[in-house]
Amino acid sequence: MTAVALCKVKAQWKFITMAAGFSQPNQSVPTAMVTSTDKLYDKVNELTQLHAALPVNQ
Repeated sequence: MTAVALCKVKAQWKFITMAAGFSQPNQSVPTAMVTSTDKLYDKVNELTQLHAALPVNQ
């Protein structure tokens, strides 16, 4: 999965969580869940960049 695809998924996820929050105001998506997902994606992006910087041994 490329970083670009990851960004698209992240944007979709944010949209879905926002939509869920608006459609169910009494059961809005917990902020902690969204925050931890953001942190997870940040970590994956970090690892992707590190991996891209490594020389490829095939």
